Amino acid sequence: MISVLLVSLLLAQAGSPTGVLQAAETQDPPVIDGVIEPDEWAGAVSETCNLHQFAPNYGEPMTQPTTISILYDDQNVYFAFFMQDTLPGQMIDA
Repeated sequence: MISVLLVSLLLAQAGSPTGVLQAAETQDPPVIDGVIEPDEWAGAVSETCNLHQFAPNYGEPMTQPTTISILYDDQNVYFAFFMQDTLPGQMIDA
C-alpha cells in the first residue's frame, strides 16, 4: 500500500507532456529483474517526464530525462523508469 501511494505521488508530480500517464494492458508481463527489456515493454505507452531533483539542487528541474512506462494485467501494475545519465562516471551518493 505504501509503495502504491509513493508511486502515485511521484506520478502526480511527473509533469508528462500530456499531463496524463497511460497504462497499457499486457497478457505477457515483464520479468522483474532490474533490466528493462524492450520486447517486454513493447506494448507500453512511454512518456518522457519533467521530474524535479532532490539533490543536489532540491526542487530544480532534472538535468537528464526520465521515461516512464506502465503496464498492467489482472493481478499487478508494472512500472519501468528509464533514467538517463550522459555522465555516469560522475555519479555520487546523495
